[in-house]
Amino acid sequence: IRTLCADIGAALGCGGIMAELRRIDAGGFSIDDAHTISEIEVLDEDARLALLSPVESLFEGLPAVRLSAFFEKLCRGGCEIYQKKIGTAHPTGQRVRICDDSGSFFALGEVGEYEGGTAIKAIKTFELK
Repeated sequence: IRTLCADIGAALGCGGIMAELRRIDAGGFSIDDAHTISEIEVLDEDARLALLSPVESLFEGLPAVRLSAFFEKLCRGGCEIYQKKIGTAHPTGQRVRICDDSGSFFALGEVGEYEGGTAIKAIKTFELK
């Protein structure tokens, strides 16, 4: 938006600036769900914790991949999980939510090309309690 204002001003030959910008939505998060510091300061710890969104909500738009206990252990250990072994076919470069057998999220993964084919590898694991 800032660049657009400058470009329009340049095209008109008078210059252009933006006086104000208010972001009301970003990445699926809305200003309606935001809280001010002063609102948070008056809350007790339990109420503050209740305001937190689950880590997985950051990755809701990504496909979920469920792993059996065997593959979960390998994944947590840093191994790539070949898609042909778990019955998935996501494209190379696709990021995925990696979940355990019960559907609980524990890692962000990415599909890569390996010697044995395409595989999913965790790029960030989360210790969620």
